[in-house]
Amino acid sequence: EEAFRTGKPMLASCGGVSRKNPNGYSAFMQMDYNRPGKTCFFPQMLPYLDLIHKESPNATFVLLSRPLDHWINSLDNWHEYRTRLAQCNLPGLKRGDGHDSVDLKRWACNHQAQVRKFV
Repeated sequence: EEAFRTGKPMLASCGGVSRKNPNGYSAFMQMDYNRPGKTCFFPQMLPYLDLIHKESPNATFVLLSRPLDHWINSLDNWHEYRTRLAQCNLPGLKRGDGHDSVDLKRWACNHQAQVRKFV
């Protein structure tokens, strides 16, 4: 998030392979984070995905998916994640939304469609 805010390359700033760091990381997983009461950052969403692609146009992006009801069940049973998502202000899921499963399903489907369109 700091790299994004300061205009630095997001992957290289996190230890990724670059001209300055040829032995850096070549894979990044679970790049998003959600700190209760602090901040949310989801770089796998647009517009951040555009920036990652510009930095590393040959990168492979893997979009995982699972049945939405199973995903929502996980949100409800993992450290109050649904509540924390509702406190974020994410593209397509404004702050305060997300308590309703229909909203979450719509948001997840729209995100998957956007990523597929991006690719």
